[in-house]
Amino acid sequence: MSTRTLPTPPQAWPDLRGWNLYFLSKVILTWMGALDLHVLPNLLLLAALLVPLPWRRARIARTVVAIPVAVALYYQDTWWPPFERLLAQPGVLDFSDIAVNPATGAVDLRAVVPNPDRTLLPGMYVTLKAQFGQQHKVFLIPQQAVLRDTVGAYVMVVGADGKVARKDVTLGGTTGSKWVVRDGLQAGDQVVVSGIQNAKVGEPAKPTAWQPASGSSSAQPPAAPNRK
Repeated sequence: MSTRTLPTPPQAWPDLRGWNLYFLSKVILTWMGALDLHVLPNLLLLAALLVPLPWRRARIARTVVAIPVAVALYYQDTWWPPFERLLAQPGVLDFSDIAVNPATGAVDLRAVVPNPDRTLLPGMYVTLKAQFGQQHKVFLIPQQAVLRDTVGAYVMVVGADGKVARKDVTLGGTTGSKWVVRDGLQAGDQVVVSGIQNAKVGEPAKPTAWQPASGSSSAQPPAAPNRK
């Protein structure tokens, strides 16, 4: 009886044990805090290594290219912070144009941010989160508490004598479903929010704690007036 030895089918991923050790060591060092793993470049390298190549010469060429790339990535993970951390570096807005661009409806601003490792290059687009200051000694009240007439905006409050009084207020914009009151209120004022149609200046009123509608935020600022 004659026999025939069948050829071994070509392997698509031979000799990847060394790369397994490479990536495993980086995961362990990252867990220990010795590396700042850059996820995207490492995933791209891993994907390139996992592409099935049945031809031996192609696998050799891939290995020749992958070794210096892996060395460069190891250096990057060792000495360079992650790209997300570089983007989180604080900057300063040092210029604001006084005119609105009629073509775009935007105002030109200029920001200065640190770029120690030259990660940001000329021509790149970035997204900035700018804080344009904080307002102090202001109050947030529900929008339905603010009324208007020919004089301007005002609210109804229950005074210390238990009677309804009018207070003219200066508004500074909205935050969600609330008005920002810049002037006209003091800490401890009991602002009428519901039942305004029954509140009349000079008449007595018995305030009760106002409860926001279900689903709306109930958080109040530390110095906000009482809302009744």
